[in-house]
Amino acid sequence: MEKKKKTAIQFLLLPSIFLYLAMLFLIPIDKAALVDLLFPSNAASYAEVMELYQMVPFKWVLLLFITDTLFALTFYPGMALVSKWRAVQVLFVISGVSDISENCMSLYTYFTHNSVPFAASLTNLKFVALGAALILAFLPNLSKRR
Repeated sequence: MEKKKKTAIQFLLLPSIFLYLAMLFLIPIDKAALVDLLFPSNAASYAEVMELYQMVPFKWVLLLFITDTLFALTFYPGMALVSKWRAVQVLFVISGVSDISENCMSLYTYFTHNSVPFAASLTNLKFVALGAALILAFLPNLSKRR
């Protein structure tokens, strides 16, 4: 295994998995209030999730924001470093930027009580870019096994 890939896996991907699991299972927030699990997303569904989000105490919202942002800062760059093709790397970067932007929009919504419809588009972009990147990353490996 290349040193770059080994380093990316050790220092970026493994911690990111822990962060995501912590976000899902250790932070006491109703899973229905997690924007990260909302796909496909539209302005109405995002607004509904944000209404639930408003009922969460600030300390948990802040912990969720920090955890999810750290996840985005470790997972997407780690996947980009492990990827062989530039197009897949770009898709992981797009997904990561969308995730961080979505987090910022969610925090903005929490403070202002104004739902931002654009955030629903960011959620969709994140999932579409991530799905495309994963398909493109693993598609060649699947075809080699035949």
